[in-house]
Amino acid sequence: MEKEYKKYKQLSKKSVKQKKLEESRYSILQNNKEKCFFCNNKAVDTHELLKGRNRKKCIEWGLVVYICRECHRKTEEDSLFYQETRRYAQKMWQKHYKKNEQDFINEFGRSYI
Repeated sequence: MEKEYKKYKQLSKKSVKQKKLEESRYSILQNNKEKCFFCNNKAVDTHELLKGRNRKKCIEWGLVVYICRECHRKTEEDSLFYQETRRYAQKMWQKHYKKNEQDFINEFGRSYI
């Protein structure tokens, strides 16, 4: 009896608009792109502090940090660490843009504090 395998659809390529957005990333949290935001090792990845549907908004608002692979892995695997980074992102967003918690909720859908 032959085993049937699922057919996966091919991942779509990034749109030109998305590519331009990612290339124009900036950070309100970090000036030095060479050092990891968390541990000061050499940074190799760009990381948006809020995932999912808020990824584009992170890029637009500057909630981006430059991190090493080890810290990137930690943000993906350690939920407590990830929660802390989201809280920090919200606090810094409110401070930088002089906005309140309700403004953050209106923009990103929820509060992490």
